[in-house]
Amino acid sequence: TFRNGQRHFMGSPPYITPEQIRGEAVGPWTDEFALAVTLMSIGLRTDGFAVPGETLPQVMCRATSGSARFPYWRLAEKYLPDNVCETFERALHPTSDQRFPDCLAFGLALREHLRTLDTETLNRRLPRRRLNDDELILAAYRNTDTI
Repeated sequence: TFRNGQRHFMGSPPYITPEQIRGEAVGPWTDEFALAVTLMSIGLRTDGFAVPGETLPQVMCRATSGSARFPYWRLAEKYLPDNVCETFERALHPTSDQRFPDCLAFGLALREHLRTLDTETLNRRLPRRRLNDDELILAAYRNTDTI
């Protein structure tokens, strides 16, 4: 948003969309991205695009780079079925026109893939506790086999 000719960000930086950071138009695709980051963060017990020890500019740079990628993809791939990961990957695409058209379309796709899993199986797959900072850094930058 703009106030007194200055650009101001609304929202929490670890959850903010690439187009907001770049000052581009926002719309339903913006909400979808934020929802996907939030759901992924709840499921994996992480904090959006933030990795412990990173500065705000580093978080924002990763979120807007051409290869923007949720920092905990390796963790997601360890705990979530491939089709669920693919659904989130699309919803978190750095380019808005590559995402689902809106939250409803994202939700329907996600529901369709989750429908094949029973709650007990999904709960067994997800982390049971919040990882400590060292484990989160390891998950973001290295192999997750030890987590």
